[in-house]
Amino acid sequence: MDVLLRKYGKLLKGAPKTEAVAWVGTKKKEFVFQISSQGIQDIYVDSASLSAGNAGRKGSWLTNITEGFSVKGRYYEINAWQLTEDLRSIKLAGEYAAMVQFVDCLVDTSTTVMVTDRERLFVNTDTLYPEFRGWMKKTFGATVDLMDMSGQLRDSIWALPAFREELLARSERVAKEALATINSTPELEAFLEPGGNAELIMNLKRSRVVWGMCSMDSRPREHARDIAVWAARAHDWPVFIRAHLNIMNDRFDRVSDGSYAQVGRKTYLRELEQLSIPSSTLLLGSIFRFQMPAPLHYYGAPGRIGRAFAESAERKIIEKALIRMMKDPELDDANRMMIFLTFSAYCYNQPDKKSAETLANRLSGDLTQFPEILKMPILELGEEIHKYGIAAD
Repeated sequence: MDVLLRKYGKLLKGAPKTEAVAWVGTKKKEFVFQISSQGIQDIYVDSASLSAGNAGRKGSWLTNITEGFSVKGRYYEINAWQLTEDLRSIKLAGEYAAMVQFVDCLVDTSTTVMVTDRERLFVNTDTLYPEFRGWMKKTFGATVDLMDMSGQLRDSIWALPAFREELLARSERVAKEALATINSTPELEAFLEPGGNAELIMNLKRSRVVWGMCSMDSRPREHARDIAVWAARAHDWPVFIRAHLNIMNDRFDRVSDGSYAQVGRKTYLRELEQLSIPSSTLLLGSIFRFQMPAPLHYYGAPGRIGRAFAESAERKIIEKALIRMMKDPELDDANRMMIFLTFSAYCYNQPDKKSAETLANRLSGDLTQFPEILKMPILELGEEIHKYGIAAD
């Protein structure tokens, strides 16, 4: 704590050296700092930052500051860990390295789902696509408006043979305009669907970022699903698999999958399994953490993948694989913990409490075969399931 206070003394002026909350006043705002001690949970260290001095050595400190904003104004969260032993690099065993390579083969590391990260909080749709909308009013009637059109009217317009060629040409032009200005809308995409250009519609959807208003807002998931569907129709595997995995991992600009919404939402693992690809190998490979990944290597979320495994048709095989990995001395402790977190989520998403308790007991019954770092979490897993139940309760 003394080292932390010396390093960030100006920010922490007046803060106590014990676990407490310190209020640090300024002329304009009041900053709040909470100082507490806790164990390492998730920490990622850039190897370049450990190359000088005693960084990464026993007794040295790892620190970072996160700045945020709340209703009270700006705040800083300072995390600091003192190492009780030297950091060391452990080679990922061949079996697990092959699984990581499989992820990079199946999930293209040069592709992103979205082609922009631009956030649009409000768009004045009255000013969009003036040439195209003007032509539609002139051709099909003054009351016809792209932004307020029923599916029935849309289909009837596309069914007119005399206008189809011109409609296709104009649709392509307005789509290129929307892509260039990053101004696609759900109404434009819906209107263009009967034109049959799946790649064009997919790219329009990829150019439009959808933000959820809260964790009960299903629109980000629906938008990712639509991208996956149109990527499949366009035979674009790199976009399809990433969009599908994003749904499974709830990877959106605002997390959309609150626990109270999960009952009505699935992870769509069965759809991956029906594609006849080794989906369990793909998902397990995405759990491992390692140094120097490919720039767009796909990392899975243990909690979400554990839940997906609970929906799998290969549950028994997956259970054995997870337990074996946690016991394997060839796998480093950090990744064995990632596997345990996946297994925990798998337990909590069993169809009933008895099944979850049986799984937890399988671990505690073989406690001596697990590394020290997992023994306490294993015991706590069984106790929590017994005491509090599971997601289905």
